[in-house]
Amino acid sequence: GLAELANLPARILSAGVFGLDSADAAWQAFEAASVACFTAELLLNVATAPFDPARGFSRWAYLGSLQGVADWLSILPFYAQTVALPLLAAPAL
Repeated sequence: GLAELANLPARILSAGVFGLDSADAAWQAFEAASVACFTAELLLNVATAPFDPARGFSRWAYLGSLQGVADWLSILPFYAQTVALPLLAAPAL
């Protein structure tokens, strides 16, 4: 929706398309705020997903629906980059 369009400039500029530094703190803060909104939306959608025994729709079914997949795919790269990769790259103790 509208939030995804608002996040597009941050993705373009953070990629260095216009020669801007990818470590620019303002864009990183904007991206983090955008992902926080998307995460909240995903959690609210999962929490309020109705269960209809006739259709078998539930919270797990929502996550596999087109909208659910779009929701979690919109936040997955951010969490992979900021959480998973640093954990995988951490030296063993």
